[in-house]
Amino acid sequence: MTLFTSRDAFAAAHAGTTKWDRMLAAIDNADAIPDGVAHSIGDSLTYRRARSTDLEAPALVGHRRYQTAFVALDGVASIEVVPTSALEPVDVYCDLSDRQSFTAPSGATPPPITVAQGQILAVPITSAWRVAAEPDALLLVVRLTVEGATFHNK
Repeated sequence: MTLFTSRDAFAAAHAGTTKWDRMLAAIDNADAIPDGVAHSIGDSLTYRRARSTDLEAPALVGHRRYQTAFVALDGVASIEVVPTSALEPVDVYCDLSDRQSFTAPSGATPPPITVAQGQILAVPITSAWRVAAEPDALLLVVRLTVEGATFHNK
């Protein structure tokens, strides 16, 4: 898990790679899209705006093919990020949705990460995440392929 303090800090670390440049384009376009509607850039990235209250779930969520990143557009979000190796699966991995739900043994979750307005949290595929409903925040939820820098045909 990596927390970037700003778009500029993220760009300094990742600019010049196709999928990360696409993420920067998604961040730049975030104000122009309505909440809850998914958009894509190329075939390696999807993104949508959502409130933390809409993302709240009882289980932590892990992925294998697409990495998740959160950008706090307004407000402050509280997000749990836990290595999947420390969690117990609730269900089997679904290849169609690229999802697997997890629960944490009692006391196994570290304190949630606070993502303030303008910050970017990148969650690796080796971890699962859960967004808390409170405090309420508007987030850009980005899903990026983990298949190298880009697809071979691009």
